[in-house]
Amino acid sequence: MELIIGLISVLNLCFLMGMGIAISTIDFWEFFFGMPPVMIALLYLPIVTTGLSTIVSIIGLLAWRDKNWSWIRRGYYCLSMLAAWLFIWLLNSWNLLGFKF
Repeated sequence: MELIIGLISVLNLCFLMGMGIAISTIDFWEFFFGMPPVMIALLYLPIVTTGLSTIVSIIGLLAWRDKNWSWIRRGYYCLSMLAAWLFIWLLNSWNLLGFKF
């Protein structure tokens, strides 16, 4: 299950770094003709991580209910899940979750 959390983290970092690189290298005037295709492709990453975070949340709730893991592992999993959902909330507040342009 840590593999899914790691994948969420890597995809979120790729999104942040990709957006930073795209914004700094794309000509300002390109935005007048619509959203550049690179940025549209990058906007798919938060949607994927939202789905993965939902899966992680379900697994985390089942782990707490069944007490399959140690308390420390469940706590780590819960904090990782919370960080993923806080990042999704941040992206949504900045209108970067989905295609809101």
